[in-house]
Amino acid sequence: MSLRYLENSFSWENLLKNISEKISENSFHFQDLKNKAYSKTSKTYDYALLASIIEQELDEVAEYMPGTQKPEYINEINEIYYSSMQKGIHASRLKICISNMLRDIQYRDSMKDELDQIKKTRKNIACIITTNYDNLIEDVFRFNPLIGNNILLSNPYGSVYKIHGSVEDHNSIVITSEDYKEFNTKYDL
Repeated sequence: MSLRYLENSFSWENLLKNISEKISENSFHFQDLKNKAYSKTSKTYDYALLASIIEQELDEVAEYMPGTQKPEYINEINEIYYSSMQKGIHASRLKICISNMLRDIQYRDSMKDELDQIKKTRKNIACIITTNYDNLIEDVFRFNPLIGNNILLSNPYGSVYKIHGSVEDHNSIVITSEDYKEFNTKYDL
């Protein structure tokens, strides 16, 4: 849904590519990173592994170094990152970056009429389950978001289950290999 209706929406690969291009000006850098996440046995790319690789690179690029100037997007990420860390809350620059990229909903003007028709179907939908991080469904259907394991404690009517996290809580985002390992052991459903 997000790819169809939002200007600022990405496939998993394009989201990681966009972040990688922020880190390196080398136009081939993403392809080199993507190659590191290729499985010869399955002949596919492991995007969770690729996200882990990009997370490590982003940390290296964004790490504080006295006397160095960072790009504005890095400064915005670091402001949230260091604030969280000072409060004793572990943070991920990659997840903060994703949250910043997807937080604002930018609708495609060409899809306005179709979106208006979709909004009318709200009364016929009890709940929605999604792996998307953005707030499209909450905005369109006026559903209450339930993130991660909160779905077990909820009344499903009028809710959107965001099983892989939300831009509203960057720490909830599931994207790296480590996140998926934790997700598979921590969450009941």
